[in-house]
Amino acid sequence: MIQEDRLIITFDKDFGRITLTGSRVIGVFLLRIPPVNPEFVARRILVALENVEDPYNKLVVIRKNSIKIIPFR
Repeated sequence: MIQEDRLIITFDKDFGRITLTGSRVIGVFLLRIPPVNPEFVARRILVALENVEDPYNKLVVIRKNSIKIIPFR
């Protein structure tokens, strides 16, 4: 994923912990919303992509009503 500059989009909280401990990851969108409605999840991802200026080297936590951006250290 690093060689191809791909972001990770996941519901798995372990990726959030991994990125903040110095692992080599390009960027992560961590979904903290229930995966019961795929259309809602897709809309939230699109909103995040539109509002996060540069998602690389960041952990982007997407919740139902908010987006939190945490730069990698």
